[in-house]
Amino acid sequence: KQLEGLDVCDRMLRDLVRSGVSAFVNNSLKDYEALAKQMNDYYLPGIQRQLVTLIAAARTAQTSEGTYDAVFTELLRLNQTVKQGRQYLNKKLQDQPVTPEEKGIEEGLGTIWNLSDLKEQGFEIGEQSLIQLGFRVRYDSAHQETVEEGFWFVHPLNEIHKTIHIRPKKAEKYIREEDSVLMKIKAPAVYLYPGAGNRRLRYEETRTTEPLNGDDYARIRQAAGETLETVIKDVKNKLKNPFVKNEVAALIAYAEIRRQDEGFVMLDRQGEALALSPLEGMSLMALTALPEQKLLADQCALLLFSYEAQTHRLIAKPMSLISAEHIVRLLY
Repeated sequence: KQLEGLDVCDRMLRDLVRSGVSAFVNNSLKDYEALAKQMNDYYLPGIQRQLVTLIAAARTAQTSEGTYDAVFTELLRLNQTVKQGRQYLNKKLQDQPVTPEEKGIEEGLGTIWNLSDLKEQGFEIGEQSLIQLGFRVRYDSAHQETVEEGFWFVHPLNEIHKTIHIRPKKAEKYIREEDSVLMKIKAPAVYLYPGAGNRRLRYEETRTTEPLNGDDYARIRQAAGETLETVIKDVKNKLKNPFVKNEVAALIAYAEIRRQDEGFVMLDRQGEALALSPLEGMSLMALTALPEQKLLADQCALLLFSYEAQTHRLIAKPMSLISAEHIVRLLY
C-alpha cells in the first residue's frame, strides 16, 4: 500500500516537472492539498507532512516576487524521499538486509517510533550523560503546531543531538509544555532515531539529575571544532543530505567575538572570521550584556547553521557560549 502511495506521489512530481515550477506555484494548490490528504490512505504521514511543507513554500513564493528557492528545496527533499522510500520498501518486501543508515528513510515515510522499536532495531546507545546547551520554541504555521527543541551534548558519545516535543494547535492545551533543563541528566538508556545530522533522541524516564561540574564543561569544550574551516566543511556535508532539515547545530572553539560594522563576527584561532546572525526572537546585542566580558574570548559556542534561501548564504546563529565555568544561553 505504501508503494502505491509513493507511485501516486512520483506521478505528481513528474507532472510538476513537465509543467514547470512556476506553473505549480502560480496555479491553484487545491489538487495538491487533496493529494496530501490522500497520503494518509497509503499510511504515509511523513510524505503528507512534506507535501504540506511544499504547499506552504509555494504559497510563500506567490507573495514574494517569485522566490522559488524554498520550493526547489522541498521538491528535492520529497523526490529523494520517494526514491529512497521505494528502494527501502522493495528491499523489505524481498527480505533483503537494510543498514541502519537506510532505516533513516522510515521517518521520511512517517514511521512513529516507540522506545521498544528503537531498541529492537539497534538504536539504543546505552547509558549517557545529557547536558542541554540550547532550547527554543517555534511555531510551525504550515502544520499548525508548536515545536519545542532541546539541543544536547551527549557524553561519552560526544555529539550534539536534540529532543523534539510537538504540540498540535488543536490539542495544545492538553499537552504539557517542555522547558529548559539546567541540570545534567544521567540516563540509563538513550535512543537515537535513525537519520543524519543532529538526530532526534529520547531517553528512559528512570533518569537522575545532578549539577554540572568542571569536568562537564571541559568535555564540551574538548568536543568543539578547532577551526571554522573544518566545522563549516562538516556542516555543509551534512546539509547536503536531503533528510537534514536545513539546520545543523555544531560546537566551535573561538578566539574572539567582536563588533564589526553593524554586526558581530566570530574569529577562530587561525584568524578566520564568521559573521553571526541572530536567532528568531533574539538580538545579538545580548552579547554586549553578558555577565562577564571574558566570555567573548577563548571560549566555545553552540552555533546553529542553515542556508538562507534568498541569498544562498550559510548563516550561523549562536545559541549559547560555554566557558570552563558556565553555559550562557542566548535564547531560552
